[in-house]
This record gives sequence, structure tokens and C-alpha cells, in this order.
Amino acid sequence: MEDRYKIGNRILKTNLAVFFCLVFAYFAQRESAFYSSIAAVVCMQKSTDKTILAGFNRFIGTVIGGMVGFGVLESARFIPHYYDYAYLFMVPVLNIFLIWLCNVIKKPGSVVICSIVFLSIVTDFTRDIPNTWEYATSRIVDTTIGIIFAVIVNQFFFPSHEKKEIAGEKQATSEISEHTHQE
Repeated sequence: MEDRYKIGNRILKTNLAVFFCLVFAYFAQRESAFYSSIAAVVCMQKSTDKTILAGFNRFIGTVIGGMVGFGVLESARFIPHYYDYAYLFMVPVLNIFLIWLCNVIKKPGSVVICSIVFLSIVTDFTRDIPNTWEYATSRIVDTTIGIIFAVIVNQFFFPSHEKKEIAGEKQATSEISEHTHQE
């Protein structure tokens, strides 16, 4: 089997974080481990620093999309014909605003999850307003759980050797440079 098809550390650490999300959801009697597991998968990166950055972007996007989505549904009862057809126009316009907002606050890595959370809230008409608030806050909590497990696994179970690799590359480059200058 070729090296590129072997199960490597990234696969192992991602799924260890998913395992921790599942165990946590089981013992904490969370409704689902789906969103925390997704956060762990999406946030897991090669290094802990990159995992933290991905997690932070995901958290920011989740909060913005969740709060705006909740705000839209909270105000929908005051918007004539919102559930009949007005949402057809409002949702895309508000999603444009959210994408713009993420870029303005210099968080382009938050755009996708912001849109996903927003759309999951404003396009599911089976929830009433109290459930929407619970849903939005649960998504934030679940995302945070997944981020935390991704960072813990990356930091403590599979610590990055990125700094050592970079130092080794610099050393090799330096030795090559010295050898070249001596000739």
C-alpha cells in the first residue's frame, strides 16, 4: 500500500476527538453529538495553533449566525407574510449581510459556518421561537465542546512536531549553505 493511503496521525487524532465528543454527549445526556463532532472534524488541523484558529473562526461564525438567525425568527411575526413568501427574499439578503460582516470583522474563516448556522435556523419552520433560542444556544455550546476536544487531542495526545521540523529544515539549509560557501 502506498504511504499516502496509510492511516496517519491526522485521521487518528480527528477521530479520537470525535470519540470524546460522543462520550461527552452520552454522559452529559446531550441531545446529540452531531454538532460537537462536526466541530471537532472541521477544527482539527496539523498543529494545535492552527486548530485553535480554526476553532475560533468556527465559534465566531456560529455565534453570529445563531444570533442573527434567532433575531430573524423573533422578528418574523412582525413582518407581513414572512412565512408565506417574504423569507424567500429576506434570507438571501441577510446571508449576504452575514458574509459581508464576517469579512468586515476580518474573519473570512467564519463565513461558511456563519451561513450554515443562520440557514439552519431560518429555513427550519418546525421550531417555535423558544425552541429556536434553545437551538441557537445549543449550537454554540456543542461547537465549543467540539473545539475544546480538538484542541486537547491535538495538544496532549498528538503534540505537533512542526517547530522541530522547521528547526531541522533551517539546520539542514544552514549546513548546505555553509558547505556551498566552503567550496
